[in-house]
Amino acid sequence: EEPHEIEGLLAPGGEYLLREEAPPDGYAWEEEIRFRVSEDGTVDAVVMEDRPTRAEFTKYEISGERELPGARLCLTDGGGAVLERWVSSAQAHVIEGALKAGQTYCLREEAPPDGYWPAEDVFFTVPADGSTVRVAMRDRPTRVFVEKHALEKDGHTDAGLLPGARLRIRDAGGRIRAEWVSGRTPHCLE
Repeated sequence: EEPHEIEGLLAPGGEYLLREEAPPDGYAWEEEIRFRVSEDGTVDAVVMEDRPTRAEFTKYEISGERELPGARLCLTDGGGAVLERWVSSAQAHVIEGALKAGQTYCLREEAPPDGYWPAEDVFFTVPADGSTVRVAMRDRPTRVFVEKHALEKDGHTDAGLLPGARLRIRDAGGRIRAEWVSGRTPHCLE
């Protein structure tokens, strides 16, 4: 909270280096500062300023660059402890001044948006220099092929695809998710 004073230790006109051994949590390392002690007895001030760490998290569809909202995500530390949870939206999620410079973290998807497979964990290291780390996670859309088959009169032999059947898929809440009429080729749900 207060400046650190050094009195009677440094030689007038002497040149010195101020080096940060470890920044506070949430801040990047600052480069060392070279300074000279004045010879006329005036009070010298040496100011070192640390930048806060900054991480931007984006969630995309595997083939796009547009944000994919609705994914439940979390950030964990090296030991697996959850540091923060959020739901992806149309904008990047930003964490500033909280992550340790030089430390490795994991972005994990706890639940993907409807219609997508969960992504693999993404590991990243916060830059020591204070530059923004951009972490992107990508989801593949689910893809299901549905076929309507006819059975022969014996009830056991597959007679091939049966066109003309009206089919509907509902979710657990009863909401209609897809409707179509079967054809001579499998129907793809993406």
